[in-house]
Parts: sequence; structure tokens; C-alpha cells
Amino acid sequence: MKRRTFIKAAAAATASLSLTHLSACKLSSKVDVVVIGAGLSGLSAARELVKNDVSVLIVEARSRVGGRTYNQPANTSGAIIDGGGQWIGPTQSEILALAQELEINIFDTWNEDEAVGLFEGQRLVGAELDSDPETVEDLERVITLINEMAVTVPLQAPWDAVNANSWDAQYLGDWLDANVQMQGARDELEAGVASILDAPSSQISLLWFLFYVRSAGSYQILQSVEGGAQQYRFVEGAQQISIRMAQELGKRRIILGEPVQQVASNQKHVYIQLNSGVVEAKQVIVAMMPADAEKITFSPPLPQARSSLQKNWATSSGFKIHIVYPSAFWRAAGLSGQATTDTGVSSVFDNSPASGTSGILIVFAEAGQLPNDKVQRMQQVVGTLVQLFGNEAATPVEYIEMDWAKETFTEGCESPLSINVLTRYGHTLRLSTGRVHWAGTEAALVWNGYMEGAIRAGKQAATNVIAEL
Repeated sequence: MKRRTFIKAAAAATASLSLTHLSACKLSSKVDVVVIGAGLSGLSAARELVKNDVSVLIVEARSRVGGRTYNQPANTSGAIIDGGGQWIGPTQSEILALAQELEINIFDTWNEDEAVGLFEGQRLVGAELDSDPETVEDLERVITLINEMAVTVPLQAPWDAVNANSWDAQYLGDWLDANVQMQGARDELEAGVASILDAPSSQISLLWFLFYVRSAGSYQILQSVEGGAQQYRFVEGAQQISIRMAQELGKRRIILGEPVQQVASNQKHVYIQLNSGVVEAKQVIVAMMPADAEKITFSPPLPQARSSLQKNWATSSGFKIHIVYPSAFWRAAGLSGQATTDTGVSSVFDNSPASGTSGILIVFAEAGQLPNDKVQRMQQVVGTLVQLFGNEAATPVEYIEMDWAKETFTEGCESPLSINVLTRYGHTLRLSTGRVHWAGTEAALVWNGYMEGAIRAGKQAATNVIAEL
């Protein structure tokens, strides 16, 4: 549909159309702000707007709220399985405050006893992982260098870093190859990168990685449990935060199962075309990953730089696999449940519920390194766990996986941005486009890519919109 035709039709439609025609909602078809996306960022934005007496409608393509957080029940134990984002850390103040306000409890990630490693078929336990002093020294040296470089990257404008152009033109993997001396240190760093961005270092811009480190505070914070990004979990699962926010906002402000087809703006209003009708607003917040926003048609077209950002935004969607056992047997053996391998299973954590009703190991696997067939995939994963934790790992009572690559409305969970994207198009990440404002964790300055970043970006977008109303 041509822009002129669409605007004319939208203007006519909103004169008589009520949200009753769009869904079961009873809101008027005219609101101050439409928020596209009912994940943490979109709901946080809506919440701020409502607090400031701004009328809001949230439109979500999925039939649920929560975005990249998703609670999956384990049939055997009744435990809540986090199919998406799940961990938070002590420096993530926004999500900690929100959880407290919504009365959502957290508990410590299990972090006792010894970790395990499996490299080139050799099993290493505890101190054996750090047995080579030269490897440890080399690893510490490179991590220190990464942190020192990251500090020079401005959070507000990483593309303005002194070395931005050269760093953005270089893959992280090439930089590691040139600067890491010991193979053991190189292997551990590669596993660490995969656990952070779900992609090999050979696909990630050095500048983007350094910004990611700066956004979190340090490489160690990204990797650590105690004091780091993995210290706490939610008793009721991370999706419960979005569920509680949605309940607080009320059904009349949320439309589920409605993918936005088009966003069309004129000098006074913006019109949001859904499958079932049109909504008129004064401003719009798009709370989505840039690659997901590419699914929406914008009229007039987005500026070239913003469009290019969305087209070139790299995504990664690996498997998140939970293996359920009657108990956390590895704890009795003096093992933490944490492991790293070179088998395609990049990392393992003890993900047992706070109740202790079952033992659960969570497995992160790199896309493309496990069989396509689910049965074969399960056999390979369980086989790796047997090598790591012993024969008791061979008989799980349940195997639960989340394949984010199959999610229709999510291009990816992580953003392993490639070279020459951030310096060319990054300035459009948070830059409003007329009446269109951008949220989503990828727009965050602090804790970019995490739930904390999603909340921060949503609240900032709301602040920007309020200033425009």
C-alpha cells in the first residue's frame, strides 16, 4: 500500500474505530503512545509512561509477554525452567529494584565446590584447570588488556573511541590470535566469548566486544557468578517480571498476538497498522532488537543509516538445554555443576530450583555444533555430561530444550555484531526517527544485551517520549 493511501485510510479508520474492533480491549483507538513489544524493555517503558499519566497501548506479536524471557515448566518436578534470560548480578540495580517492587524473590546461583573442563578428550577438575602457571599468567594478562582497552570506549558513543575505526575493522578472533600466547588461555577465552555472545570470536567486531565489556563493567563481571552477571536467579523464573508488570498495567493496555505490519507518520500523528485495524498515536516506542524491527514497514522509510543498521544487525540463536535429574548428584561428588568444553557444549551450570526438588543442569550449545536431529542432539549432550560428571548423568528424567532459532518473532537472543557495523551505523541505535523512538536492550548504555539493559533502555525511551508530548 502506498504511503498516501495508507495515511488516508488510517485517518478515516481511526475516526470511528475502537480497540474493541482490534481485540477484547475497550480503549479508544487513539492513545498518546504505542509501545511495540511486550518484553522487559517495552513493559518498562509503558510503566514509566503510565506513571506520568500518558495513555499507552502495548502491541505484542507473540501470544505472551516477556520477549526473550520465557518460563518453561518441567513436567516431572514442576520446577520453572528459564528458556531465555535468567541471571542477574549485584551491579544490575534497575532489575533488582524492580523485582523487589514487584515482590519477586531471587536466590543465589549454586557456586560451591569444583568446576570441570573437557578439552581434547581430557577431563580436568578444579585446580587442574589452572595447573599451568604460564597459561594462567597469559590469561590474566590478556584479560587485563581487554579491560584497559574497554575503558577507553565511550558508552554513549563507542564509535568515537580513539581506536574505533581500527578496532571495528578487526575481528576479535584475529586480535586474540595476535595477543594470546598460550593455547590453554586461547581456548578459555574462546569459551568465554561464546558464553557471552553465543558466537565464535572470528565473527565478532573487536570494538563491539570492548563496548560490551565496558557496558557490563569488566570481563570478569561478565564471566563471574559471585559478584558477576550470574550471581542471582528468580525463584519464579525471569518471565515473571514481565507477567507482573503486565498485570499491573492491565489487559486494556495490552494487545497480544498482533504483529505490527506498518508504522506510518505524518506531521501530527503516527498510525500503527495491525492485522485487525489501525491505532493512532502521538509517539511510538519500538522495543525490539534492531534485526526484529526490520520486519516492520516504516512510512516514510527510515533514514538509510538506521535501515542499514537493522539489515546488518548480527544475531545468534543457540540452544538452551535443561537436563533434569532426581537430585543434584554432582554436589555430593564435590562438583559445582559448572563446566566448559570444546565438544559443542560451550558451558554448563547447575540450574537446580531453589526448592531443591530436583537437580537440573543447564547446557549452552553453540549453533551448528550439535546434530540437527533432536534425539541425536540429546545423546551427544548427555554423553558429554557423563564425561564431565560421571555415569549418574546418563539417566536424566527429562530433557527440555529451547531453540530460539525457531522463534518466529525473534531473530536472535544475542548480538555478535560483525565488523564495520558499529562505526558506520551505530549512532542510530538510540537516535529517534521523527515520532519513532527505539528501546530494547541493544539500545542500552549500561548492561547492553542483558535484562538490566532492557529495563534501562525502556525507561530512557519513555523519558524521551514524555519530553516530546
